[in-house]
Amino acid sequence: MKTSDHTKSREYRLGYIFMLCLMLTVFAFTTINKVEAASKKTYTIKTSSLPYKNKYIKDSNYNDKTKHYYLLRSYLEQLEKDGGGTLTLKKGKYIITNTLYVPSNVEIVIKNGVKLVKGKDTGSKKLKPSSSMFQFIAPSKAGKKSIATKYKGESNISITGEGTAIVDLKYMKDAVGMVLGHNSNITIQGITFQNMYGGNMIKIGASADVTIKDNVFKNHKTSEYKNRPAINIEVPDSKTKTFSYTWSKSDKYVNRNIDIEGNIFSNLESAIGTLKYTEGKYNKNIRIIDNDISDINYQAIRIINWEDLNIEKNEFSDISYTFIHISVTL
Repeated sequence: MKTSDHTKSREYRLGYIFMLCLMLTVFAFTTINKVEAASKKTYTIKTSSLPYKNKYIKDSNYNDKTKHYYLLRSYLEQLEKDGGGTLTLKKGKYIITNTLYVPSNVEIVIKNGVKLVKGKDTGSKKLKPSSSMFQFIAPSKAGKKSIATKYKGESNISITGEGTAIVDLKYMKDAVGMVLGHNSNITIQGITFQNMYGGNMIKIGASADVTIKDNVFKNHKTSEYKNRPAINIEVPDSKTKTFSYTWSKSDKYVNRNIDIEGNIFSNLESAIGTLKYTEGKYNKNIRIIDNDISDINYQAIRIINWEDLNIEKNEFSDISYTFIHISVTL
């Protein structure tokens, strides 16, 4: 065999080995992904369901007013143990008296006809109702101090509604529908948020890659502040105290890559906004696109210390005070 033929043969063998290794790597990666996907649990519940494996039924605070809270709580706690999965809520009215903590890698599917209502009475002197419905922190971490930092909190969470899926704050004073803190890769889509009084429908602090799309935000009772936005974007800061939760560290981390797209805002004090600033900190890449904003009593959009923002293709009507308020501190 000639030297050139020998070289070509060697190159062919090496190329064949390389392609074989590449194919085996792709096969192994695909197989692992399939196994992981198959291992994710899926649970479906309805209003008459009992907590997971009857957990909490013998709890002294378990009663007709708290049963839905304990129902969802038990499944979210199980999903944390599972490492993630899907929780599907079937049609019906669920009364949520206390905060539900959502762990990483969880998808909550709210079916058509589901109404999640903020309960104000627990029927127990030992258990006081909370002021929030959902907080995106693992149940096992919720009671710990300053455990969520930077963007290292819970990730890969989605809450999606199908048809008419409602989160009703029931005009509970200072109530918040969903709290995002130190999270990443979050999607909230297809939900009707309604009946706010002094709180927020969605509150975001120190989070990245958040998509809020195709939702409806409507109806409020005028608060003493008169400027509370449906979607509130804040920086965790011990001085401003606009994002103050036990599990959240006040590390002054900004929000980045927030997409607010295709939503409807109506009959509110304010649609989207930041209330206070942290010196030298700027929320980055906030995109507000193709939203319908109408019947606003104060400012439609309140911008304080945002950079690289994109606001376009929105429709504004019946804005009583200011369409867009911009304030930047150096």
